[in-house]
Amino acid sequence: MKTPSDELFVLIKGMNAHEKRIFKLNSTKNNIGSQSKTYLRIFDIINRQKKYNEKELILKLKESGGALNFSKSKNYLFKALLDCLAVCHSHSNTSFNLRTLISQAELLFSKGLLKTAMKLIVKARKIALQNESYAYLNIINNIYLNILLSGLYSKDLKKYTEKGIAESINYVDHLKNHLELKNLQMRMFQLCHESQVKGTTDLQEVKKILRSPLLSSPEMAISYPSKISYYNAHYAGALLLGDNSEREYARKKEWLHYLESDKNKLELRAESYLIAISGLTLTLQSNPALPYREEEVGSLYNRTTNYYSGLSSRGKTNHVSITYLHILVNFMSAFLKMGMPSEVLNVMNEIKLHEAYKEGLKETTKILLYNNFFTGYFINKQFREALRWLTKIIHSKSDSWIEIQSDARRFLLMIHYELGNYDLLVSVAKNAKRFMIKNNYYNEFEKAMIDLFVKDLPAAENKKEEAEAFKSLRQKIGALNKKNKQIPALRNFNYIWWLDSKIEDRPFIEIIKMKGETVRS
Repeated sequence: MKTPSDELFVLIKGMNAHEKRIFKLNSTKNNIGSQSKTYLRIFDIINRQKKYNEKELILKLKESGGALNFSKSKNYLFKALLDCLAVCHSHSNTSFNLRTLISQAELLFSKGLLKTAMKLIVKARKIALQNESYAYLNIINNIYLNILLSGLYSKDLKKYTEKGIAESINYVDHLKNHLELKNLQMRMFQLCHESQVKGTTDLQEVKKILRSPLLSSPEMAISYPSKISYYNAHYAGALLLGDNSEREYARKKEWLHYLESDKNKLELRAESYLIAISGLTLTLQSNPALPYREEEVGSLYNRTTNYYSGLSSRGKTNHVSITYLHILVNFMSAFLKMGMPSEVLNVMNEIKLHEAYKEGLKETTKILLYNNFFTGYFINKQFREALRWLTKIIHSKSDSWIEIQSDARRFLLMIHYELGNYDLLVSVAKNAKRFMIKNNYYNEFEKAMIDLFVKDLPAAENKKEEAEAFKSLRQKIGALNKKNKQIPALRNFNYIWWLDSKIEDRPFIEIIKMKGETVRS
């Protein structure tokens, strides 16, 4: 197996501290009394790199006398890392456990060790039934039948002919139902991907998929894996159609209720549960008409943090912890949008406790995290800390949303104004204008914002004239918002409330609390 160098770099950078520590301990233990292997030096060098640089890697290997067989050592390292990760996650990965048990049972069966093979296959079936893993149940059932046909278990063979065949058919029916719903989910996800790439959505195709009889009722999904696909298909469809109606809200509550109805399996279904809470939160956040939405989002947040803290160490897998951090970012967005600053601070503190998992987030989620932290610090007048997070967005190499990148340029002007760096405003404004024009994002709103910092505020000679400049911009935004129905930038940050804080000479956080309470009442 020839391993691409960039994949090796991604694999190492994607490992958490615990995984890296286990790898180093096992590798050192296996090489007692011998010099450190070249593959371990490759690991250490890549682990210290911020960006993969093979020339630097080979040069450092040569300096330490380990540049021989570079390709072979690199491949050996990749395999050793995979073996280590498999061991690290074997206790929490159902599929891995089932494959191991099935392989061991088949091996023992081939050696004639039928009793031990039967014990393993019975254990595998118990795990598969608990997790409703019907694809594995069909394989397990076939091995079980082969063991019965050996002649050692004549009584069990009779039971199988009476009931087992019906069970096997039932497994196949469940698997068929799952695959059919999974196909509908994948078709919907493909439309989501195309919508992101093309910027347009085939709404007719979305509606056609949602009209499928299998998506007409949750009862059409006859197993837990099928229900995941059923609700995921509806979730994606609602996202594409912009459907945050009470019907969609009820559907997401229904999925959450289903997951909570079986407390014994809730830890096994941690990822699905966290995503279900996030989906319901998103609907509540996006529909101001839903009653008591702030109270419910607050309640969902408490349920989420209590649930995660109550998980066993085995339940807090790396993947579940990354999902939890992702959900916290979404909660922060909801509290910011609904004008709940104290709740924002609570989420920020919770996120800091789990910052070790940040590297596992998708790049777009990281940008959203940076954006939320900027806003959280900004509304609390911690401008230098807000500037630090804003810089992370601007210097990001990812293809993050143009709206957020454009916001970042406007925020930079606001930050420097708040910090009293008036001499920087003109150059920052020029850079912002250049960026927006280049990305075809320089509209009337952007022009009005930049004019405030380049023309209107520098011309003001006192606080009263500054307040008039802010009031003038507020009126322009009101007129533009009425004309365009919704200025895109206002979806991410309430510039009007910030302008009100300047006009009234009051802390921004006071305005947020007051306006937020007015909106909620």
